[in-house]
Formats: sequence, structure tokens, C-alpha cells
Amino acid sequence: MLALLNSDDVGEREGAIKYYETYALEGEYKPLLEFENDAHACQIGHSGDWEYELRDKALIEIEKQLGINLKKTKLRKPYEGAIVSWYDWSEVPVKRCRRD
Repeated sequence: MLALLNSDDVGEREGAIKYYETYALEGEYKPLLEFENDAHACQIGHSGDWEYELRDKALIEIEKQLGINLKKTKLRKPYEGAIVSWYDWSEVPVKRCRRD
């Protein structure tokens, strides 16, 4: 399942995040850090705006793995003639561990 986090197929990546708790070791978060810049965007509602949904889902899973609650500020930028939004990852305290 860990390999599916890096799949080219969006559905496989989404499923791997959704079921992450069932196969990851307790507290294991590093494989999810790769989603900070995931490029998959989906359109939300009828407004025409978009969101980087896998970025947001991975951030929520990191919170679960670490047992913390982060301030979830939405960032926004122009995208496809509308706006794309995603949670700001700057509050993730473990980002500095990427060099491990």
C-alpha cells in the first residue's frame, strides 16, 4: 500500500491516504510529506473553484499520526480561470525531519 502513495493514478493515491491508518505503523508520517506539493486539483461545488484535495487529506492524516491539531489556514491562488485552495503546511512541525 505504501507504494500506492506514489502512484501516477490519482484514485490509487487517494485510496492509499484514505486507508493509511490500516497499514502504516503508528506515528509513521514521512511517506505523507510528499503530498505537500501534490498537483491534483478537483473542482468543488458549482462555484468553479478548485482544491488540492490530496494535499488536504494528507495533512489531516499527518495530524492523526502525530496526535496533534494544526491551525488549518486555507491558501488560495488563481487556477484555470478560477481559484484553487489548499491547507497551509507551514505549521507542520515535522517538515524539518525530511533530511532523516
